Amino acid sequence: MRTVVVGLGFGAQVHVPAFRLAGGYEVMGLVGRDGERAARAASAAGIDAGYGSLSEALRECRPEVVSIAVPPSAQGGIAREALAAGAHLFCEKPLAASLDEARLLEEAARAADRRGAVDFIFPEIPAWRKLRELVAGGSLGAVRKAAVSWKVETRAARDGTVSWKTDAGTGGGVLFNFVSHSVHYLRSLFGEVAAARTFPGGNLPLRFLGALSFRSGIEVVLDVDCDAFPGLGHRLEVYFEKGTAVLENPSRDYASGFVLRIARRDGTGWEAVAGEAEAAGDGRIAAVASILGRLRAAIVSGAPVRPDLADGLEAQRVIHALQESAKTGLSNSLSA
Repeated sequence: MRTVVVGLGFGAQVHVPAFRLAGGYEVMGLVGRDGERAARAASAAGIDAGYGSLSEALRECRPEVVSIAVPPSAQGGIAREALAAGAHLFCEKPLAASLDEARLLEEAARAADRRGAVDFIFPEIPAWRKLRELVAGGSLGAVRKAAVSWKVETRAARDGTVSWKTDAGTGGGVLFNFVSHSVHYLRSLFGEVAAARTFPGGNLPLRFLGALSFRSGIEVVLDVDCDAFPGLGHRLEVYFEKGTAVLENPSRDYASGFVLRIARRDGTGWEAVAGEAEAAGDGRIAAVASILGRLRAAIVSGAPVRPDLADGLEAQRVIHALQESAKTGLSNSLSA
């Protein structure tokens, strides 16, 4: 499938190799704001052409798929331009800088009858899949509660870089950049969110502290910090009736290095049930390629793809509820 990638950072570094790993795609163009820089990046990546605008790439490449890796505030307009040209989408999370903009994007894709997948990578990782099997299988009984502790130091935080990743006003900050991931993977494990609350003082550009309540009755506390040197990593604790599961990754790679351990109430201690070594390269590439494989299959068959733009919109609804809770100090309910 003819493909154009928009974004010279994450797009060139992760999306491009992920399309190649997934197979069945030909990346024909790389788009950036500066045409000369885009041309250099394209040449370095072994791509035929670089473009300074999506409109030029759409005209020259006639892509079937447009992949977007830009700040959330810019994603909606680029995506709608791609949809108008008949392309299917691969989008980054969060979908947009606001709930209204995310809703417009999801509605535009439905109206155009185009497929749109979203880059929620964690459920693609084998150890996370094993945890989902444990939750669904019931061997440890029902889930009682859970907690997320995600403590890292990002480059932007370390260097004091001014970018969308540190600016909640442009759809960034830790709430949009990291917590959006947590919202999606928790929904994939525990179902729909009933209410969201931000603890007092818990919505800062580089740190979030709050909780999600699920319709199943489970509550999950989230403590997410991207300004935490040297960083203890990413840890999800799930407390069942008959035991506990801990999924954690202390490595510097966001997507590889996870190990899942469980302790059974009638057992003798902790046992590792899934895990993998830290990848030699960027572990996100394989996770993204997993989603891209399903996207291609969905385009060919006309079937739905997950995670889709509706999943992205639902994550945005929860993020919006957390923002509103930070303003009022109250738990914010989400309508069914």
